[in-house]
Amino acid sequence: MSESLNKMAYTISSVRQGKETTKYLEKIIYRLAFVGGLFLAFIAFFPILLGNIFQFNLFTNFTSLLILIGVITDTTSQIQGYLTSARYENIKKA
Repeated sequence: MSESLNKMAYTISSVRQGKETTKYLEKIIYRLAFVGGLFLAFIAFFPILLGNIFQFNLFTNFTSLLILIGVITDTTSQIQGYLTSARYENIKKA
């Protein structure tokens, strides 16, 4: 990654090019992965904890919500892809 940044003449301020850039990027990736893992663990266990506190099964409601959000996101990206390809076809015809 640091070699690619160097070839494109990109630099990260206050970080030297080469091994220091590689170490910096690895540190950032590990932090992001750790925080992302904590967030996913929170999302997984939050409904269970709430269900135990309030004595009702909230897990199925949150699972359904996550599935619904995934389907909506996928459908939206497919529609955007279709509209973009239609735009490019109109440009080619002109």
